Amino acid sequence: MKTKLTLATCFMLLVSMASLHAQEQIKLYYDQNGKGLDEKKKAFYYRIVSFDAEDRPVGIVEDYFKSGKIQGKGEAIYIDKLDDSKSLWKNNQKIYNEKGVLLRDNNYDQEGKPHGILTAYDDKGIKRTEEEYNHGNPSKDHYVVYDKGEAIKYSYLTRLPMKLATSGKKIVPITERKTMYEDGVPIQYYFFDGISVAVKFTSENAYGNYYAAYITIENGTDKEFNLDPKDFSAVLSNKGQVEEVQILTYDYYIKKVNRRQAWSAAFNAFAQTQAANQAGYSASSSTAVAVNNSGGAAIGASATQSYNGSAQYAANQNATNNINQYGNQQYNIRKSITQGYLKINTVFPSTRIIGYVNIKYQKADGLILNIPINGKVYQFGV
Repeated sequence: MKTKLTLATCFMLLVSMASLHAQEQIKLYYDQNGKGLDEKKKAFYYRIVSFDAEDRPVGIVEDYFKSGKIQGKGEAIYIDKLDDSKSLWKNNQKIYNEKGVLLRDNNYDQEGKPHGILTAYDDKGIKRTEEEYNHGNPSKDHYVVYDKGEAIKYSYLTRLPMKLATSGKKIVPITERKTMYEDGVPIQYYFFDGISVAVKFTSENAYGNYYAAYITIENGTDKEFNLDPKDFSAVLSNKGQVEEVQILTYDYYIKKVNRRQAWSAAFNAFAQTQAANQAGYSASSSTAVAVNNSGGAAIGASATQSYNGSAQYAANQNATNNINQYGNQQYNIRKSITQGYLKINTVFPSTRIIGYVNIKYQKADGLILNIPINGKVYQFGV
């Protein structure tokens, strides 16, 4: 009996030692942009973290400035050793400046999505913004910005103080927005509650300087809805300053435009192909959003799909026919600008609308376009 007990004790000690070895703390080094480095000499901050046998972070992860002062701490789901913006956190995470002042107090769910209150402070520790999330999506249509102690509601749509035009709007979760590429140019799109919306941005100056947004909308529901570009809104940001900008009306722009058919044809082809690709699949997706050490958001997505080959083939055939028919109508469309520049339309079930709008050009480092459809707002950014 004593021998068996001794053997059991030795076995437990070996398991314990192996576990400790598997969770040995290591240091990771990052530059100011969160990119992984090989040595401390060039690092802006370093991280002390333990990994289990499957390379998952264990316990509290601690970040330090090169000086050795605390920079952040929290529990992590995943640590990216090459790009910290892709790391995912859970529960509470705190970020400090080198003086020890709290800059961010973030909360996440067990999937790494913002959940609860996320608070940002300035370098003196004074509260700057407060946002509330429910498993990755804003809980309200606004967040709060503090200006000299005064709490001001800011719209998620415009990133500006709330107005009646933005109050109470329901935003389609940004985590539903995905991106595909056409000749190196990104096309952002949603497929949500039976409605597909895609936008491709360009900057053009053929008829004056403007940003162009080429839009494809498909109604896969059993009810029609009105699409009115006058309800669209756009916001430009430049060096931290944000302002609403004018979306040109059809009546204004028709005086300047006499050719845009190549873009419409190209977008029609995209819409047909996108519809064909969707037809063969039924999909479910999951997303994860994390705020990195600089306070920026990183989004990761995964999907599971089931495939129906016959539906795919039929949809591809139909898409080809529709593209050919569209090509045969180029002359008529050239005679009718309303088929290119968007005007108010009723979009019936199983109907697609293709067109573009132009946004008054101003020097900017960011653009947000809001498209209200059927009671919800689809938000696109570049």
